[in-house]
Amino acid sequence: GSCCAFTRCSDGRCINTAADPMNCGTCDHACPGTCSGGACQCVTQSPSNLVADGGFNGDAALWAQQSWADLAGQSFSASRDSLDSAGCSGSGSLLCKYKGPSAGLVGSASGSCFPVATSSSYNMGAWIYFPSAGGNSASASVGVEWYTDSICTTPLTNSAGGADGVSRTLENRNTVSNTWQYVHMEDIVPPAGAKAGTFFVTVIAGAAGQEGQAYFDSLYFTPAPGRF
Repeated sequence: GSCCAFTRCSDGRCINTAADPMNCGTCDHACPGTCSGGACQCVTQSPSNLVADGGFNGDAALWAQQSWADLAGQSFSASRDSLDSAGCSGSGSLLCKYKGPSAGLVGSASGSCFPVATSSSYNMGAWIYFPSAGGNSASASVGVEWYTDSICTTPLTNSAGGADGVSRTLENRNTVSNTWQYVHMEDIVPPAGAKAGTFFVTVIAGAAGQEGQAYFDSLYFTPAPGRF
């Protein structure tokens, strides 16, 4: 049948892309907040979002930088940029750049520590943007690392010293460039023994010696059913 004034998406849904925040302007283009006239609107993050300044309205000073290996020929940086997932001039994003001596190596930035409860469930998400400049072939992920203390000094491990649900990650490969892509996971329950967590982002080298780039914005780790 006809969708009348709405847009028919590839799965058959009839969507009002002028106002639907999960399909804003086009099918499957999600906004951190509301949608009006087919464009994402500026939004202030929810008070229940545990990621400090997840919208990068301020600087990126809260984000510690590291590489996941100590190798010659690698570099990683994380800095605030003016590109914003909702196109807001007063906000921005976190631009991460990573180059490794071989493909698959990882650079990471971790935010501030926040408390978690193993009796609660949480929703996690982010918007990721891969610029095409320079043949960028990076992939990226976001996640949460769990800690056994309230100030995030002791990562959660099992009795054998291995990871015990240390993180929940969402990986997004650079299959679509120059557009914001929404990644999310719902109803995450922190593992037994977790008292706190840190939200982290990673950039994964797509090719040896090539700098991979990804922007991250509208990060959230929020008690369910909340979002950003």
